[in-house]
Amino acid sequence: MTFFVIREEITVMSKTFLFKRGHYYHLEYYDLEGRLRRITTKCNKKNDALAFVLKFEQEQKAIPKVKNLVLSSVIKEYENFLETNYSKGYYEAVKIHLRHFKEFIGDISINTIRINEIELFISDISKVSKVNAKRHLITIKTFLNKAVTWGYLLNNPSTSIKLPKLPSIAPIFISEQELNEILSKETNQDLHDIYFVLANTGMRLSELTNLKWCNISLPDRVINIANSDTFTTKSKKDRTIPMNDKLYDVMSKRIPKIINLNDSNYVFSIHGRQFNGDYISKSFKKNVKSCKNINQEVHLHSLRHYFASQLVKKNVSLVHVKELLGHRDFSTSLIYSHLTIDNLREAVKVLEG
Repeated sequence: MTFFVIREEITVMSKTFLFKRGHYYHLEYYDLEGRLRRITTKCNKKNDALAFVLKFEQEQKAIPKVKNLVLSSVIKEYENFLETNYSKGYYEAVKIHLRHFKEFIGDISINTIRINEIELFISDISKVSKVNAKRHLITIKTFLNKAVTWGYLLNNPSTSIKLPKLPSIAPIFISEQELNEILSKETNQDLHDIYFVLANTGMRLSELTNLKWCNISLPDRVINIANSDTFTTKSKKDRTIPMNDKLYDVMSKRIPKIINLNDSNYVFSIHGRQFNGDYISKSFKKNVKSCKNINQEVHLHSLRHYFASQLVKKNVSLVHVKELLGHRDFSTSLIYSHLTIDNLREAVKVLEG
């Protein structure tokens, strides 16, 4: 096997040389990120190989130049973007995910992030929680996509990494009797009202904590879940939830506690400030633990499932359930379809008589 080197300096790249191995010439060079690369020219004649190098040089010059920034600086810019355009809960979650990522791979140049480093990071988290690993990967994919959009990366190295498939977990449903038992344990009137509103609207916790009086029309008996400068719904779409009589009474009784019904007034607040979501969730869980005959896996989100399940049991169309819950995809609403089937079973029993 013959082997010899023909050095050809290429102005667009440093430390570049052409060599022949076997039948073909190969080009070895360091790219703009300092990584050693080697490609075959698929040419067995020197003149053809040099022509290949010239064409390759032109292609390299045509590649858009990107800024060489360290990871922390891009993360900071991304966090500022999220803080302005997304909900506080989403911003805080992404902030934690990206901090974990940076701690794992180091504060390196964003251009030097490799797919294997991302895979090792996700694999490391998967050992503890596959659900958490999936959330981290989604964050990384979205973050690096934004870096590409901003011109800090040519390509997203995480694009080909597939999200881990998780076993579907059936939602936990509670009965009306169980709901009333949980509500009876709550002595704080604000928290009691919060649980009641969630159970009668199917709102997400973030939607409730960001709910303002300007979003409520008592004369029309509706609650408008709306995007604003400070809050974005999960589906990024506005929706309207009608109030039943009991919910209307609860909301009406809260009005005297509000001095000025303007855009800055939250429906549920402490000294004018939003309720903390974690505080609400933990308080609800504390009440569940005090109920010995209730499934201890019940959590605050179970109130959303309660709302949907009660509608389905009373023959409300899944299409309407989807709209009330604000699901982006109809398939998400299908987790309640088995409740419809149970109702149909009861319906066909009339044929037995």
